[in-house]
Amino acid sequence: MAQKEIALLKEQLAKLDEKKFDLEAWKNHTLIFLNVFSVKRVRN
Repeated sequence: MAQKEIALLKEQLAKLDEKKFDLEAWKNHTLIFLNVFSVKRVRN
């Protein structure tokens, strides 16, 4: 599962270089990922 999490975070980092970058959308998306990851870790 860690590989999927790392891949998703790398995708989020790559989005920082996009020309049409929306910081608020990026932050929201990243927070959702981090919340999902933390919930999965708590359950295990």
